[in-house]
Amino acid sequence: MQINSVLGPIDTSQLGFTLVHEHLLIGWSGWQWDNTWKFDRANEMARAVDMLQELRSLGVRTFVDPCPMDIGRDAEFMAEASQKSGMTIIGSTGLYHHEMGIPSYFHAMPEEQIAEIFINDITVGMGHTTIKAGIIKTATTAGQVTEQEQKTHAAAARAQAATGVPIITHTDENGPMGIEQLDIFESRGGAKERIAIGHSCGNGDIRYLLRVLDRGAWLAFDRFGFGLSASDDVRVAALLGLIGLGYADRVMVSHDSVSTILQRPGEWPPEMGALIKDWKPTHIIKNIIPRLKAAGVSQQTIDTITIDNPRRYFEGAAAGTR
Repeated sequence: MQINSVLGPIDTSQLGFTLVHEHLLIGWSGWQWDNTWKFDRANEMARAVDMLQELRSLGVRTFVDPCPMDIGRDAEFMAEASQKSGMTIIGSTGLYHHEMGIPSYFHAMPEEQIAEIFINDITVGMGHTTIKAGIIKTATTAGQVTEQEQKTHAAAARAQAATGVPIITHTDENGPMGIEQLDIFESRGGAKERIAIGHSCGNGDIRYLLRVLDRGAWLAFDRFGFGLSASDDVRVAALLGLIGLGYADRVMVSHDSVSTILQRPGEWPPEMGALIKDWKPTHIIKNIIPRLKAAGVSQQTIDTITIDNPRRYFEGAAAGTR
């Protein structure tokens, strides 16, 4: 099956070991008007390429960057990094959550018109480029779905129904709204077998995770190393529990790491820095997989989670199918 990478169509059989949620660039709205700081594109490109080449040396073959259009997405940066590093990169359309995204330009726009923009990103090119998106990103705030988020989720489902590309979501780990997201997606024709509910690894609520799985959607355990919202002990325990229950074939893993944040550099307070010391895209391979193996997880199961599941997700494989 052919899907969009930032360098053109690829077959899903070529995806290999896939990190389903990482970022090259993130920029909160307004960064481009900070005249006290200048983005050093060449330096940040070199850093990104070095990071991607290290991942390739560790066996990673595909880097999914679900950065939505409103928080710094740069299709040309992704394409150049892919070409220079040899890493397959898949870019995204979509909009972030209301608290830190969805600019006012979209507030009065109907969901049908937003869906048209998403579809254009997928079929013609992201922004004003010919670099096509291969995934859709949506997001909700903690404990609620705002009116604007409802609309962007509905638009995403419409775009998915029209194009077949998968959706991955952001949910706050302390107020996950994955069930509500699924309700909206399904009301607009979204295909649950192509929906991954993101940041599902840190809330520690096995009942919630099973409800998502019972709906036929995927779970993205995609914040390993991000100790600000949950420890890796919580994330590993939840993953081991689901593997033990027979759900290894419905979970994907990643970190939600960011190579470059588009803002003036600042220092993390020491207490916060200690909580994200492992928040980097090599962490799963170097630290989490060894923990899983020590707990008795086989290489075959690890390959299912890191290689087979991302391929099946992009292909739209339903629960119980291979």
